[in-house]
Amino acid sequence: MRRYLVAAVGCGVVISGCAIGSAIVLANVVARVVGDPTARGLRAWVGPLSILLALWVIRTVTHWIQARLGQRGAGAVIADLNGQVLAAVTARPPNELAAQRDAAAVVVTRGLDGLRPYFAGYLPTLLLAAILTPATVAVIALYDPKSMVIVLTTLPLIPVFMVLIGMATAARSAAALEAMTTLQARLLDLIAGIPTLRALGRGRGPEHRIAELAAAHRRSAMATLRIAFLSALVLELLATLGVALIAVGIGLRLLFGEMTLTTGLTVLLLAPDVYWPLRRIGVEFHAAQEGRTAADKAFALIGEPAAPTARRRSVNARGEPIRIENLRVLGRDGHAPRDLTAVLEPGRVTVLTGHNGAGKSTTLQVIAGLTAPSSGRITVAGTDVEDLDPAA
Repeated sequence: MRRYLVAAVGCGVVISGCAIGSAIVLANVVARVVGDPTARGLRAWVGPLSILLALWVIRTVTHWIQARLGQRGAGAVIADLNGQVLAAVTARPPNELAAQRDAAAVVVTRGLDGLRPYFAGYLPTLLLAAILTPATVAVIALYDPKSMVIVLTTLPLIPVFMVLIGMATAARSAAALEAMTTLQARLLDLIAGIPTLRALGRGRGPEHRIAELAAAHRRSAMATLRIAFLSALVLELLATLGVALIAVGIGLRLLFGEMTLTTGLTVLLLAPDVYWPLRRIGVEFHAAQEGRTAADKAFALIGEPAAPTARRRSVNARGEPIRIENLRVLGRDGHAPRDLTAVLEPGRVTVLTGHNGAGKSTTLQVIAGLTAPSSGRITVAGTDVEDLDPAA
C-alpha cells in the first residue's frame, strides 16, 4: 500500500504540472490570437498547440494510471482485511464466534467492497487536492493577488459544508450497514431453520418479515444516496460561485484596462482547478462512507491480538483415557453441563445423551480446548486440556 501512495503522489504532481502548464499555454495562445491579427495563422501555432495537446494527453493518461493503481491497491487492501477478519473470528471461542457471526459475514461478503471507492476515488483525490490546490493558488497569486484574495475567501466554505454533510452521511451509512447486517442474519437463520419450519407448516411465515427488512435496507440506502447527491449539488454550487466571483473581477479590470488579457485568461483558466479537487473530495468521501463504516467494523472484529500463553504443551495420549471431573460451563440459560463426571476409555464408543441444551456440544468443545470450563476439569494422561496446545 505504501508503494501505491507514493505512486499516487507522483501522479498528483504530474497532473498538477500539466493542469497549470496547459492553462498558461492556452491563455497565451488565445490572448495573442485575439490581440495580434498577424498571428492568426495556424502555422504559427503548431508548436504551442502541440505542447498543449501533449499536456492534455499526459494528464489524461496519468489520471488513467492513477485510477488503475487505485483499483489494484483497493483490491489488495480488501483481500488483506478479509483474511485478517476471517483469521481473527475463526480463532475465537465458539461462544464468541456465534455472537460475531452475522457481523463478520456481512463485512467479509459485501461490506468491505465499499472500501473500493475510498482507495480508488477518495484517497487519490485527497492527495491531488493537497498538491494541485496549493500549487494553483500560488500561481494565481503570482499573476493576480486580488483574485487570490477571492480564492482564499471562498475556498474555506467547501470544507465547512463537507463536514456538515459528512456528519449526516456517516449516520446514514451506519444505519444502512446495520440494516444489511440484520437482514443477512435473518436470512441465515431462516435458511438454517427451513426444515423445522416446513415440518411445523410455517414455511411461508417469515417471508413478510424478510420483505420488511429488505424494504428498510432499501430506504436506508436511498437516503444515503440522496445525501450524497445533495452534497455534490452544494459543492458544485459553491465552486461555481467562487469561479463566478473571480470572473466578474477579471472582467471589470479588463474593461478598465487594469489587467492584461493574458493574465486574466490564465487566472480564469486556473480558477476551476482550485475548487475541483475539493469538490471531488466531498463527493468521493460520501460515496466511500459505507466502506469506512465497514472498515471500522472489520477493525473491531480483528481487535487486539491475543497474548500468547506459555503453558501450551503436548503429551502422548495414545491409550490414555479422557477424564471429566465435575465439569460445569456457564451459558445463557445456566450451567450446561452441570457437574458432569465421566471417563472416556480409548478404543470404545462413548455416547453423550441428554435433552436439547444439556451441554453435549459444549462438552465436546471443552474437550477440544475451544471453550474454558467454569469449574471442574478435563484431563488427558494426567494433564489438564487447558494446558494442551489444541493444534498439537
